[in-house]
Amino acid sequence: MVESDWLCYRHGAAYNGETVMRVALIFALPMMLAGAAQPTSPPAQTVEVHLSNFQFAPGTIRLTHGQSYILHLVNDSGGGHNFAAKEFLKAATLDARARSVVRNGAIEVPSHEAVDVRFVAPHAGRYKVKCGHFLHAGFGMTGEIVVS
Repeated sequence: MVESDWLCYRHGAAYNGETVMRVALIFALPMMLAGAAQPTSPPAQTVEVHLSNFQFAPGTIRLTHGQSYILHLVNDSGGGHNFAAKEFLKAATLDARARSVVRNGAIEVPSHEAVDVRFVAPHAGRYKVKCGHFLHAGFGMTGEIVVS
């Protein structure tokens, strides 16, 4: 018996091995091509920023246009702070969860908590950052995002 002559019986019908392989290939090929066609993007790089008593650390965040990032905001203080970067957050491509935590161009970070925001860096430029809580920016809680 030749290998391609074997028969498969299903629901009372007979199919030879070659027919079964052709049918399997018809269904598998689109899935293989879809997987191959998807571009692979580099993993998101994490940038950690600490919010404490009237400062951001680091004060300047350097990013690359088109790169994926996770902004990990950590509030080390006993009071609330936010990360207000209206122009940057408007220009960046935010994922759905990130869009849900941004309110009026700011991200609230409660005391002793952390918030992650996933985004793709926008076009090159300099973007101002501040804490929008009363008098915090006046006490020096400001910074800058530089995208190259």
